[in-house]
Amino acid sequence: ACNLHCTGCWAAEYGNKLNLSFDEIDDIINQGTSMGTYMYIYTGGEPLVRKDDIIKLCEKHNDCVFLCFTNATLIDDKFAEDMLRVGNFVPAISVEGTEASTDARRGKGTFQKVIHAMEILRNHRLPFGVSCCYT
Repeated sequence: ACNLHCTGCWAAEYGNKLNLSFDEIDDIINQGTSMGTYMYIYTGGEPLVRKDDIIKLCEKHNDCVFLCFTNATLIDDKFAEDMLRVGNFVPAISVEGTEASTDARRGKGTFQKVIHAMEILRNHRLPFGVSCCYT
């Protein structure tokens, strides 16, 4: 599932058909921690379409660290406050590079939404990274 309709990507077209349930993800984390794995990376689509589940998983598995690759357009003050509260979630914000290239692929205005999300995260003193295609 995804909230954007990027050129060359069909994640938004699949809806929720391929999503793992909360219980399935929880079980994967339980199995992983029993084997010594304490870092989990969410990809998509857009993982933040399930912000509430992500925060619940961070709360439940507070001995783990979570990262997700995100287009950042769903980051708002409430989510930033939730991130600050749980303390074990970091977004890796995906961009094409420039404003022109990001908007061309992801839709007009997307780059500025990303910049706004980064400002929200900085204002809450939250760590975040950037993800872009290198090769």
